[in-house]
Amino acid sequence: MGRVYKFYTEQSLHKFLGNLLNKQRKRTTEVLDLRASDITSLTPKITKLINLQVLNLQDTKIQALPAQISDLIKLRELNLQGTGIDQFPMEILTLSNLEVLDLSNTHIDAIPTEIAKLTHLKSLNLGNTKIKALPPEIGQLAQLEHLSLSGATFNLLPPEVLSLSELKFLDLSHSKLISLQGSIASLTNLKKLSLATTKITQLPKEITQLNNLEEIDLSGSSITFLPPEIGKMKNLRRLNLSLTNFKNVPQEIKDHPLLKIVKEDLRVLVDAEDKSGWVTLYESGAAESRIKRVNKNVVPNGISVPLDVYIETENPEEIEQVRYATALFFLELGFEIEQSP
Repeated sequence: MGRVYKFYTEQSLHKFLGNLLNKQRKRTTEVLDLRASDITSLTPKITKLINLQVLNLQDTKIQALPAQISDLIKLRELNLQGTGIDQFPMEILTLSNLEVLDLSNTHIDAIPTEIAKLTHLKSLNLGNTKIKALPPEIGQLAQLEHLSLSGATFNLLPPEVLSLSELKFLDLSHSKLISLQGSIASLTNLKKLSLATTKITQLPKEITQLNNLEEIDLSGSSITFLPPEIGKMKNLRRLNLSLTNFKNVPQEIKDHPLLKIVKEDLRVLVDAEDKSGWVTLYESGAAESRIKRVNKNVVPNGISVPLDVYIETENPEEIEQVRYATALFFLELGFEIEQSP
């Protein structure tokens, strides 16, 4: 691995790029991390980093990429999560070595048919965007292994996704999905499927044909039925039913010798009178992103804490989101959450 540079201010970035004529530096820089910096634009001089492989622009105010970015022919990872970009950056379609593309939490509303040119793409994150449909050509991404459509407005899984034979991780959490087609069985290499916080009420029997599936996340969903045949899925290791009202797990599933069934919950108080002493744990969806940066098992053994959460809403969907995010927060800290009476 060559040099890794991280910058927090626009001034320090431009100072660095101003010294790019230093041959040793421009040849050894492989990772440029501008995450959460205050830059507003990316200088065309970045193309002088001829060996750049990873470019992280997450949570910056960048609204467009320079046309010259297409010259970064060795770029493998591009992170545009949370930027101000509102249109798919067509300039990146010539980056034939690109393997990871993160467009999540942007205002992008369409994916071009030309995305099929990214033949080496292995991970594509379109979570929490404005995209309402996928082009058929997305099914031509023959090497794609990780696809996130979290927060999507699809009611059904787009048929294009079912053509992704190498897919191992599919994230449909927080989407408008209400049903899962039996044709999901075509994703024979799938290892993890997330349907968390969706309106799905049942899984199709065909899901049991996914012989490589290791984890199903139904936390916070509307699930009411599970096919008993799930108990015969030899590689399934984790079934998450946390924050659901589903109680009657078929005995065939319970008898699975290697399967861990997760069922955790917490109570949410709505419009509690005494608001003093409460600590804000969740605001504008931030809690879920923060918990990923917290190390597990920081809670001493033997600690038991009664937990109530106060929120100022009566909206059922918002309540469910708070319950889900808060539970995840405490689970990351190492707590075990027991079902409320």
